[in-house]
Amino acid sequence: MTNHTFDIVVSTRDNQEWIETYLFSYIKFTSDPYRYNIRILDSSTEENFAKLSDIVNTFDLNISIIKYNRTLHYHDIWTNGISICDNKFILITHADIVYLYKNWDLFLIDKINSNYNLISVSVRSKNYPESVFILSEKEILTISKFEHSRENQKLIEHGMIKENHKKTLGLEYYITDSIYYQKYGDIALLDNQEFIYHSYYSSRIKPDTSCPVPDGPETTYLSNRQPFNETINTIKLFLQSNNQLKDYF
Repeated sequence: MTNHTFDIVVSTRDNQEWIETYLFSYIKFTSDPYRYNIRILDSSTEENFAKLSDIVNTFDLNISIIKYNRTLHYHDIWTNGISICDNKFILITHADIVYLYKNWDLFLIDKINSNYNLISVSVRSKNYPESVFILSEKEILTISKFEHSRENQKLIEHGMIKENHKKTLGLEYYITDSIYYQKYGDIALLDNQEFIYHSYYSSRIKPDTSCPVPDGPETTYLSNRQPFNETINTIKLFLQSNNQLKDYF
C-alpha cells in the first residue's frame, strides 16, 4: 500500500490575523508539522501582505507565500496555486480554520490509503464538499474549477464537486457529518471529537472591514458572534491548554 502525503494550500485576503492561530494549531495537532509543504495564496493589500510575511517568518515550517493581484477571482487564484503543487493530493483550507483533532493528518492519510479520493469537512452542506477544508487529488480539484454548487436550489458558496464530476471521476468521498454552532464560529465533529473550527465571515466581522456581513435570514445568527479580537484571543488561550475549544465558547 502506498503511504501517501499531501501539500497544503491556504488562501488569505486581508485576514492575516488568522494565520497565527492557524499555524499554532497546525503545529499542536499535526503528527509531523515538517512533513508537509504549505503554500499561502495571498491577495491582500501591500500593508497586510507585509504583516502576513512577518507572522509567517516567526514559524520554522515549510511555508511559501505566493502573492496574487487583488483583482483575480479566488477561483483563478486556487487553480493557479494547485497547479504549482508537486503532490498528487492537495489539502485546501481557509485561513480562518483551527485544527482541533490530534493527528488529523494521519486520519486523512488513512482515508487516502483506503481509496477515498476526496475527504472534506463541509460546514454548510452534508452532500457537497466545501473548500473550507477539502483534500483531494490535484486532477479532481482542477476539473472542479472551484465552482459553486446548489442544493435544493440553494447556493452552496464553496461546494465544488458536481454530480457529473462524481460520475466522470468515479469519485469516492468522505464528508464529516456532525457540526455544532457556537457564537464564535462553527465546530465540526468527527466521531464526537472536535475536528476543525471555522470562523465563517471572519474578515467581515473585523471593525474596519470594507465588506461587512450581509443582512438576511441566513446570517441573523451571526449577530451573536463575539468581537473579532475577542475571538482571536479566546482561540489563543485554548491553544495553550489541553481542553476542548467548546469549553471556551
